[in-house]
Amino acid sequence: MWRRSRWSTHSYVAILTTCLVFSLVTQGLTQGELQKMTARPQDPALAECLAVGHKLAQEGNLDDAVKAFGNCVEKFPNSSDGHFFLGMAHFYRKDLERAVVELKKALQADSDNLDATAMLGRIYSFDKQKLAVARELLERVIAATPHKDDVRFDLARVYAMTGEEKKSLQEFQTIFLGEARYGVYHTEFAKILIAAGEKKGARSHLMRARALAPDFEPAKKLLEQLDQEEKAIGAADGKLPPKTP
Repeated sequence: MWRRSRWSTHSYVAILTTCLVFSLVTQGLTQGELQKMTARPQDPALAECLAVGHKLAQEGNLDDAVKAFGNCVEKFPNSSDGHFFLGMAHFYRKDLERAVVELKKALQADSDNLDATAMLGRIYSFDKQKLAVARELLERVIAATPHKDDVRFDLARVYAMTGEEKKSLQEFQTIFLGEARYGVYHTEFAKILIAAGEKKGARSHLMRARALAPDFEPAKKLLEQLDQEEKAIGAADGKLPPKTP
């Protein structure tokens, strides 16, 4: 399936880097889901303090959310959750450098904070020089919580970027066991297949993405792109591409 002779390692990294940028927008947890991420018991006073930041984040007021979570870590400097949520607020503001600082502090306070471990792995996956570290962090989370498909998705992309295509494929296949929830994953995998020259397989995944999320524009655009390319090729021999719904 993986026809390496048809594309270079450079092309492979390029397409996966595109997927990573797309993931920052589409796969990052929504601001309204922040408070759902940590199930560990919290001090009531800390929980009350964090609630202020959560509310501001839900309202899209990230600058004030940073201040609110910053206030929490000043009051509770040893709170892993406080540093984690401050790091997440920086992440949503696309300030990855500060996000990393806070996520590291979260892990210093509690090395078992898997939310912080996963997010640090995700951020490191944007840096080709830190893919090995990203892999280690993401594998640690999956080993402890195999149901975290968003983390498995990040790990699949890291495997792909480091040339471990078989492992990447295995992780995607595991994700697809719960495919009714994951139209976006089918679209991301289709991008990889297109770059590998597997357009038939890509079309199948894009069709599945459209079935799961009819209004998902990236899948629709990729299907239209495939239609145009195949129509141009088919015009020469009288064949037409499969009709896209």
